[in-house]
Amino acid sequence: MSTEWYYALGDEQKGPVTEEELRSMLLGGNLPVDIKVWSKGMSDWASAEKVPELYRAAPPVPELAARMEPKGQPSTASAGGSPFAGNPQSTSSGVGQRTPEQALRLRFGWNRFLARLIDYHLLLIILSLFWTVQDSPEVSSIHILVGSVITFGILGFVEAFLISKWGMTPGKWIFRIRVVHADSRLLTYGEALRRTFQVLVQGMCLGIPPMNLLFQGLALKEYLEVGSTAWDRRNHSVVQHANMRSIHLAAAIGVSLLIFAWISQLPQAGG
Repeated sequence: MSTEWYYALGDEQKGPVTEEELRSMLLGGNLPVDIKVWSKGMSDWASAEKVPELYRAAPPVPELAARMEPKGQPSTASAGGSPFAGNPQSTSSGVGQRTPEQALRLRFGWNRFLARLIDYHLLLIILSLFWTVQDSPEVSSIHILVGSVITFGILGFVEAFLISKWGMTPGKWIFRIRVVHADSRLLTYGEALRRTFQVLVQGMCLGIPPMNLLFQGLALKEYLEVGSTAWDRRNHSVVQHANMRSIHLAAAIGVSLLIFAWISQLPQAGG
């Protein structure tokens, strides 16, 4: 195959890029691992994870059913209209507009935040089965603060175990996020534990308000500018993304309803 590759980002065709550049973007978590790619010699667009030259991480993410037709440099002989419009090299440059790369990175950042939010509340629901405050006349703000810190601590050990075993947590599964080592293997428990607590402390300030919002904002800003976070660079870990499918969307809705129902029955915090 040619060393020049094209990839589909949103409704735009990007490229050409070299094989090494594309592989770096895929394995580095800057593109979904199931993004559609094309190179000279291929009859049609294919999911990147199905191209051995590009993607060698385990376990593979199931291929999306969506099909794209090549345009521009790739053959235009395919039947049907191309989903790509305009100059394949064009990018958004208007004031207040984001490029497709920036929009993709922002979506990844929000997915990671929402995945962790789901994991945190699922753990709270489980803990509430054993640690109840229903008998207390009131729940003070200090109780909530201490409970949040304790829960984040427990979350660190649980998340590290799940990532070392499967590369994902329930929240990460819903948003199709996987954490692996830079050499494409799963993290060991020690590596995952070190990374997770760096996230919880450096990236979320153990959930202590209002500092948690500041820490998360700074972490998101770094990710949007650099494409990775300090804890991933420090631990040689990579966060890979794939597009959500129907089962993941259904799970997201179901879990959201469960969390909402649980929160709605909580006792009100007292002064």
